Amino acid sequence: MLRNWKFWIMSFLWLCCNNDVISQTTITQQNGRFRICKGTVTDSDNALNRSDYDHNENSTLTLSVPGAKSITLNFSSFCTEKDNDILRIFNGKDTFAKLIGAWSGNVGPGRVSSSDSQITLHFKSDKSIKCFGWKASVLVQTIKPTPFKFLQASAGL
Repeated sequence: MLRNWKFWIMSFLWLCCNNDVISQTTITQQNGRFRICKGTVTDSDNALNRSDYDHNENSTLTLSVPGAKSITLNFSSFCTEKDNDILRIFNGKDTFAKLIGAWSGNVGPGRVSSSDSQITLHFKSDKSIKCFGWKASVLVQTIKPTPFKFLQASAGL
């Protein structure tokens, strides 16, 4: 039974990530690593006006779903101070992974995807002008587990 642990983990992830009954999660930009199958990623909302990010932010957020085929971020809104408050997205577990792109101003990433089970967002703002930030839905493509076949023991054993 223990040798099939990959099947059980993959089955659990597939059920969790493909079930509309599971509640949506919202994660704000911050330092840390989070597991999320479905939900939303937003800027930090740390400013006095809670819908904005704050001055002098510098944080790295990694989304991780073990066994996922890819993680996609679909940005529905985006606004930062052009050339000074920059969101960088990396294809992997940290900022040493391949850079997918860097965005500032009012033209955001649109839709970006990782090539595996992790994607990293790094955001840095300066001390002056700010904007309302961003909001992106998180979509995870999971690998559907292969069904395990039980073999019947022969009567002679």
